[in-house]
Amino acid sequence: MIEIRWHGRGGQGAKTAAVLLADVASRVGWHAQAFPEYGPERMGAPVVAYNRLSKEAIRIHTPITNPDYVVVLDPSFIGSQSLVRGLGGGEKVLVNTTRSPADLAGALGVPPDVEVIAVDASGIAARHLGRDIPNTPMMAALIGVMEIMELGKLKETLRGRLESKFGDRPELVEGNLKAVEEAFSAIARGGGRPVASTEAAVKSPSRHPAAGWRELPLSGILRGGATSSRWQTGDWRNYRPKHIPENCIHCLLCWVFCPDIAVVVRDGRMVGFDYDHCKGCGICAEECPTKDKAIRMVPEIEEGTGR
Repeated sequence: MIEIRWHGRGGQGAKTAAVLLADVASRVGWHAQAFPEYGPERMGAPVVAYNRLSKEAIRIHTPITNPDYVVVLDPSFIGSQSLVRGLGGGEKVLVNTTRSPADLAGALGVPPDVEVIAVDASGIAARHLGRDIPNTPMMAALIGVMEIMELGKLKETLRGRLESKFGDRPELVEGNLKAVEEAFSAIARGGGRPVASTEAAVKSPSRHPAAGWRELPLSGILRGGATSSRWQTGDWRNYRPKHIPENCIHCLLCWVFCPDIAVVVRDGRMVGFDYDHCKGCGICAEECPTKDKAIRMVPEIEEGTGR
């Protein structure tokens, strides 16, 4: 049995990738499971999804604690202990990043003999889809690493699934298939494949702007009144809003619609964002009425938080 754990953020398609993988695998003779695990259902929140694949009927329905493969859609998770949880040696970790596999091995802190594979899924998605949605190229890369089907069969099987979802937008169907082909072919050529990691791998700090990783507390715990400001949830983001002052008319619609009270207003004028609590949902940018947009969503990993 093959067990897989996906790490992503809300909006990146970790759950969808797991479901797609189960779907295409089941169409070529595999028994498959796909199920998610997440807390707040919103853009930027951490999401974990799982797959089981087997040539025999799958009789267990428990959480996966010792995956054979770990797939990381968001490089901001690098440095999180949750990524290497349950790994003991011999597994493979695929990360959406342009960093070298040797650098990644140290940054992730993986055990010896865990193979780390770098896949520029965001770059592939940007080229073929015009957006940083890395789930389908990462799924294709994973299938290429597992060697459970040929590229032609993968594209043939995936086309029907994509057409049922994006039937009125054929450019998305073709864009996804091109992204799948590029990611799969890169793996087939040995792209991103390092030698197995060792304990001597170079340690490299995470590029994520948050000062270290912290796990979210369990839900349903009451911690007293008026304490929400203490929980700095800005490290949920994979995109952040950027204020363009010269385009702003100070209508304050962003302030009205912000679900986290993260738009900073002084003397009736919008002056910026509270990035400690902005989760990057993008509602402010969507509601901004100006022609040239006074608020734009930019990738968190490139912009930083200014903290």
